[in-house]
Amino acid sequence: MLGPDSSTSKEEKYCSELITLAPGEKIDLHAHQFHHESVLVVSGCIMARVEGMTSPLKKGEVLLVSRLSKHSLWNDQDADGLAEVLLSYVPEFAQSKEEGIDLVWVKEDRENDTED
Repeated sequence: MLGPDSSTSKEEKYCSELITLAPGEKIDLHAHQFHHESVLVVSGCIMARVEGMTSPLKKGEVLLVSRLSKHSLWNDQDADGLAEVLLSYVPEFAQSKEEGIDLVWVKEDRENDTED
């Protein structure tokens, strides 16, 4: 699971990163201060929530997430349903030298949480 307790260093930057989500695995709700992000489903199916709206995404579909939009991704498939997702953004806009880290973890509003 990727979330606010994940260990990542400030030096880690990527233009694209392939993520494998096992059934039940989730990328916690977060937003990016300085860049837009694209999410390409390479294999399998996932669920995505952007600004409170939840949608399924299947292989070959792309989700574009605007800067500052709160979003999360998760795999709600059964035991054999691995999903691969390619996350991409332009690295030179990913971190501001003056502002610090781009990624901001957001506490979820469990009252409006419908993914469980």
